[in-house]
Amino acid sequence: MQTNPIIKVPPTRLEVIMHILTYFGIIVMCIYIGTQYSKLPAEIPAHYNFSGEITRMDSKIVVWILPVISVLIIVPISFICKVPYMFNYPLKVTEKNAVKVYKDGRLMMASMNVLIVILFSVLELNIIYDANNPDNQMSNLWINILLISIFIHLFYFIIRLRRHKLE
Repeated sequence: MQTNPIIKVPPTRLEVIMHILTYFGIIVMCIYIGTQYSKLPAEIPAHYNFSGEITRMDSKIVVWILPVISVLIIVPISFICKVPYMFNYPLKVTEKNAVKVYKDGRLMMASMNVLIVILFSVLELNIIYDANNPDNQMSNLWINILLISIFIHLFYFIIRLRRHKLE
């Protein structure tokens, strides 16, 4: 197993903003669901196919699953960001490049959290809209754009991290 240098690197302002946005997004998502919950029908869309058509309906309590899943994903990632030397990097981390690599690794994880919250929020909006408007389903275009942006985000940071190998 490759051991990376253990160096304390303080979080950047952008990282802190990303973490604040992440938790703010979860809170807003929960507040929105809470305000809409009583207006939802007893059964809401619980599953969609790739065309965006509803394939299964379920009890409206399932509207809380995505916020719970987002917390279960985001909280551990936030804690892992505090120990960037434990990440797996696509290059050898040395004393010389560790600070830059660790900052980029943490920024990647923090921005991934923001993207996850945005994706889950859009999914929730889609579910609530479709539940209240069964004859006029919301387009899944934004969901597809967000999924693609997550992969672009990952590739961007992998390339950015690999550049540190050349320095």
